[in-house]
Amino acid sequence: MNRFLVLIYIPVIILIANSTSPAAEKALLFAEKKAEEDKSKELENVWVLVKNELGKQGIAVQVGGDIPVFLPDLESLRQWVNNLGVTRIFIVSYIVLGQKIIITLEEKQISETGLDSVFSERATSTSIEDIDILIPKLVQSVINRKPYVDTESQTTITEKEEKPIKKKFGEFLWGAGFILGSSIKSNPGLNYGVNLKFNYEMTHARLDFNITFQANPIREKLYFVMGDAGAAYLFMTGNISPFIGGNVGFGAIFMNESPDYDGHGFGAIGSVTLGVEFFRLYTLRLLLEFKFAMPMFKVAGHYMAIFSTIFSFLW
Repeated sequence: MNRFLVLIYIPVIILIANSTSPAAEKALLFAEKKAEEDKSKELENVWVLVKNELGKQGIAVQVGGDIPVFLPDLESLRQWVNNLGVTRIFIVSYIVLGQKIIITLEEKQISETGLDSVFSERATSTSIEDIDILIPKLVQSVINRKPYVDTESQTTITEKEEKPIKKKFGEFLWGAGFILGSSIKSNPGLNYGVNLKFNYEMTHARLDFNITFQANPIREKLYFVMGDAGAAYLFMTGNISPFIGGNVGFGAIFMNESPDYDGHGFGAIGSVTLGVEFFRLYTLRLLLEFKFAMPMFKVAGHYMAIFSTIFSFLW
């Protein structure tokens, strides 16, 4: 095709396309106070949100000049409709009833007697923060002249709709580890053992169930077994978090080191734990604990505390 003809056709095609494309509807939008105590600032904000949403739907709201935000007298309204070529008139109102916020959007037309209602719909919210979610649905229902319930399953936006209930995050974990520890007395010896765990962990808390066995069969001839339950608070939510916890349970101590420490005991045991949990964001985790356990009973006439350093894996 001749380049000269191409240069002629392109502007002609553009002109034809522009002439055949539908023009946006012109509309007037006003805010109407239902009572003198209505909050004007909030109502103006609602007016802006409705105006923007009407624009998204292809309806150009006429603003500027002497056109007010709030509903004017009928004669001024007639003048603007005639001068601007407006085809639709919308009126939005905002009232507060107790804990509820009610927004009404109404389309009207001018008649000989005044303003007649064409279609009206309202929606209710329990929070001002939800209004920007509510208004697009309300505008669509009014401009399409369909009930608001057709655009949403319910006419009220509540916290349950906009902010779904989130279950508290928690998971069950099993664990096992080894222990290096010592009894807290004169001339103690190093003992060692195993630790079995069953935990339920949430974001900042962990419930602990433990079975502990540690011994030093050579030097102290010490045998210590305990089952306990408790809770720990995790200070951080990241991959690594220090924690502090406390447990209570029952246990037994058997010792045959010397005449001064020869005997056994059974009863309640309380403990305090400081530690760090590593790799919280992974399936396999590492737990480092420093545990101080204090039996509430005596062994050979002595209260004997047990200190343990526990290295455990959780999964």
